[in-house]
This record gives sequence, C-alpha cells and structure tokens, in this order.
Amino acid sequence: MDSANMLNIKYIRTNDPIPLLVAPPRPVSVSTRDVLFCRIVGIDCADAEYVEGIREIDRILTKSGAAPYLRLSTLAAVDPGWDFADFSAAVDLALRPGGSAVSPGLRLPFSFGDGIMDAALHAAYGQVVSAYCGESGVSPSMAKNFAVKLLFWIKTYLPRLYSGGFPEMFPKVLFTGGIKKHDSLFLCLLTRIGCDVVYMSSDSDFPAGYTGLTDVSELVAVGARRKLSLPIPEMPRQTPAAPVASAQAPPLTLPVLGVMTSAAGQDHMPPPSQSASATATRPADLPGNELTFEQLANLAPSVVMIKVFDKDGECFKSGSGVVISEKGYILTNCHVIGGGQSFTVRFENDANEYQTSAVVKYHTDFDLALIRVDRACPPIRVLDGGSLARGQKVVAIGSPLGLFNTVSDGIISGFRQFERVSMIQFTAPTSKGSSGGALLDMYGRLIGIITAGFDDGQNLNLAVDHTTIQAFACNFL
Repeated sequence: MDSANMLNIKYIRTNDPIPLLVAPPRPVSVSTRDVLFCRIVGIDCADAEYVEGIREIDRILTKSGAAPYLRLSTLAAVDPGWDFADFSAAVDLALRPGGSAVSPGLRLPFSFGDGIMDAALHAAYGQVVSAYCGESGVSPSMAKNFAVKLLFWIKTYLPRLYSGGFPEMFPKVLFTGGIKKHDSLFLCLLTRIGCDVVYMSSDSDFPAGYTGLTDVSELVAVGARRKLSLPIPEMPRQTPAAPVASAQAPPLTLPVLGVMTSAAGQDHMPPPSQSASATATRPADLPGNELTFEQLANLAPSVVMIKVFDKDGECFKSGSGVVISEKGYILTNCHVIGGGQSFTVRFENDANEYQTSAVVKYHTDFDLALIRVDRACPPIRVLDGGSLARGQKVVAIGSPLGLFNTVSDGIISGFRQFERVSMIQFTAPTSKGSSGGALLDMYGRLIGIITAGFDDGQNLNLAVDHTTIQAFACNFL
C-alpha cells in the first residue's frame, strides 16, 4: 500500500505527560498524528495523593465533551467461547515469513470504515506480531496464541475506544499497575492507530524486550519505586459494550489456585505480601436504612450451589456461585470450577438442577469465573463505587460442606493485597464449599466473592473485592 495513504505517527517527547493527556483533544488529521506514549514510573508523594491524582484524571477525561477514554489495570483473558476462525487468515498472514500485514485481503475483527485508519490497524497488527515472533524462544504455537490474543483485544477494546468508527477525537488510555509483555505490545498497537497512551506504575517499568517497538515510549522517572499500600479504585463505569458470551463455550480444565483453602483444594494460605488500607469512613451515599439479617437472608435464592463433574460424569467437588444477571450469568471462583468438564447449578426453592458446560469467562489471577445457565433469576447488585470500612457488618451466604445456602454474619476485619488481587478479610464463618458465595454489606449489595480462609486461624476468611468483580464482569452486570 502506498505510504502516502497511511497514518503517519510521530511520538511526542515530554517529561510532563499528564497535562498533555488531560488537555482538550487535539484536532484530528486524516493522515498525521502526534501521539503521546509515556511510562511514568515511581512515586514522589503520599499514597493517598497518588491515588487521588489518578481519580482526578478519570474525572477530567470522563466528563462530557472529552475524548474517548479508558483506564485499564489488566487486559481481558481470551473468551474461550470466541470463535476466531473467521479471522484465522489474519493470524496466518501475520505469522508468514515476509508476509505483508497491510494486504487488502487482511480481515480484522474491527473496522473504522476509513481506508487510512484500517490500513494503520492492519499494519500495527502485523508489526506487533512480528515483534513478538522476533523474540528468542518463541515457538510457532506461542506465536499463534499471541496473534489470537491480540485479535481478541482488538475486538474487545477498539469498539469502546472508537465507537463511532472513524474518530472525531483520538482516544486516550491510562494503564495503571504492573504490566506484562503482551500487554505492553497491545499498548504499542494502540499508539500506532492514534491513541495517546500513558503507563503509570509506582514500582515497575515495562518488561524488557521488543527493541524498536515499545522503546518508542518515553520513560519519566518519578521519585522512588515502591508498591502502593492503597488499592487504586476502578474507573467510573461507562456504558458497557454488549456481552460477547456464548452459551456454547467448550468445557475447560482450569487450574486450582494453589494458595487457597477452598472447596477444591487442600492448600494453605501463605502470609499476605502486603496489606491495603481502605477509607476509614462509611460511604456518604448509602441507599436508605440497613436491612435486617432476616431481610438479607431473603437474598439467598440468588446464591446457588455448583456441583462439578469430571469427564466420566462423576461429581468430585462442589462450591457456590452468585447470580449477577437475570440472564443466567453466575459468578464464582476459578478454583471452584477448575478441572471440571460440566457443572450443575441448584437454586433455592427449585427441585431441578440445571446442567451447563458454558464457561463464559475466567481470570486465574483474580480467581474469578463466570458460567451461564438457561434459567432466569433476580441478580444481586454489585457495589459500584463507595467505600468499605474495617469493622462494618457483613453477611456471608454459601454452601459450606454442602449445607445449601447457609447464612452467617461478621465484620470486615481488614483489607489485603495479594499481588494483583484486592481482598476483603472478614470474620463471618465459612468452610469448604463456601467458595464462590456472596459477601454482602448491610444494604444487600455484593461486596465480595468468598474465596479462601486460613486453616490455622479462626474466622480468618477472604473475599475477592467488588472493585475486582466490577473490572472482571462489568459487561455482564
């Protein structure tokens, strides 16, 4: 393709990228684009000030009239139900030695409806895949897996960034927290189609590698490198993209998360790597009066028991799950369904058991999974925004030791950070089989998915918190 008909990208060099990131959108040119691609690494202020700075960026860039904006802390795992066969030619072309990624026959799962922008996307896809394949030790199967992953990210994120096709304003992306090599390559792809991208981490830079590609980004070193003691809240929710789930997703064999005492395993929880404190005050926008324990127990019909079956059709473990959508989407732990070939779901006050093998989505780092059954049920609303406080009352609902929908109460006793996962420590009694169950506040909102406990302690239990749930399941809520 004639280079005159390509998008010409020029990377901006600056030691002060945030003002450029939040500045009003620059005019769009049909053929040229000055792009911001910076890594801000380190911290030179209090943790609370650092987190508030990120929230202020969110506030500025999500207001009316701003450019399309996404803040990401991780990239979605490939939906196992996604059929990428229609785009296999893109994978084959990108992997072919000497192949051209801007061939007119190349089809990707997103189009701008503009020749220059589509050519830029095709070129960026081929360049990024080629950069990955050029790394030592990358086998053909690894290369193909990455090429498919990149297609899935294009399918997942570009419709959110370029919802109108050809952009009136080029989008902006802020990536916070630790990053993997594959993630950094996707960020580079975004810059090559005109996105401003800023990576911001208090303790870690881009992984090494991909010379000539990710090294076009500008490093801005700030203060010392250290881990935050506070969690970074999720970005305020925007209108979600349509779900891409398929009820025909193939059965999976998933690993058991090896640090947890759960319905599935015999492992022990190691000491937490660090603690994360939370806001010390109760939310100011509470929805009316607190519910009684009796009223909270009435939410139990939206908490289910999940039985897990092996390839021979034998049930070898059970756990719990929470209905989060009236369309039959059920949130549970990865380790609950790990190793399963099929599942049955039991609802309270229903003699039937509903069979499924539809694993819609899963994330092993978060220890979260989403399955789907063909049965409507009122969902439990996930807490969206607001803060939690140590000492506030909570209620747990699950099926410990197979005792269906047991209700127990306790308090939040702490907030813990295990690598990339924010956890709530609570005292409501749980046992094996409670994993995947609901941790509720006194307003009936889901604040956590019960995940683990300490074998050597009493009522020392953990739940994946609502901010992680929102990040994982926002398209299905």
